[in-house]
Amino acid sequence: MKTEYNIKLKFATCGSKEHFECSEDRSYVKCTMCGREYLEGIEEPKEHNKEVFDEIKEEIVSEAKSERIEALKNAFGKQEYKNQIIWMTGAFGLA
Repeated sequence: MKTEYNIKLKFATCGSKEHFECSEDRSYVKCTMCGREYLEGIEEPKEHNKEVFDEIKEEIVSEAKSERIEALKNAFGKQEYKNQIIWMTGAFGLA
């Protein structure tokens, strides 16, 4: 599973994902394409991009489930444990 995810925020006014500048502590953000300023810092554009964070969260959950299922298959890989794997993946919400 990845340990780092890069997210490009999209500005609400112009839709740009590339044209921004911010203060070192990210308490001020400005789109250099349309000139919109986010005086509340990086938190304001993050709020406008909630769906992007939700997509990344779904990707992380999916990868984690796949890794857990693979670990179970490796641990109980023999045919005689097949029903236990099916039960465990369903019981723990991994299916």
